[in-house]
Amino acid sequence: MKDEAIAELREIRHQISQEFDHDPKKYIAYLQQQNDQYAAQIGLYQRLVQPSAPLIRSP
Repeated sequence: MKDEAIAELREIRHQISQEFDHDPKKYIAYLQQQNDQYAAQIGLYQRLVQPSAPLIRSP
C-alpha cells in the first residue's frame, strides 16, 4: 500500500513536469502567476467583507 501511494505521487509529479515540458522555470512562472492571482482575489475579498463606515455618524 505504501509503495502504491509513492508510485501515485511520482506519476502525478511526472504529469506536472510533462505539462510544463520538464522545464522548472516554466513551472515556477506558473506558480508565481497563480500566487499573484490568488493574492488579487484575497485583496478583493477583503475589500468586500470589510465593515463599511456607518452611514450616519453620532455627534
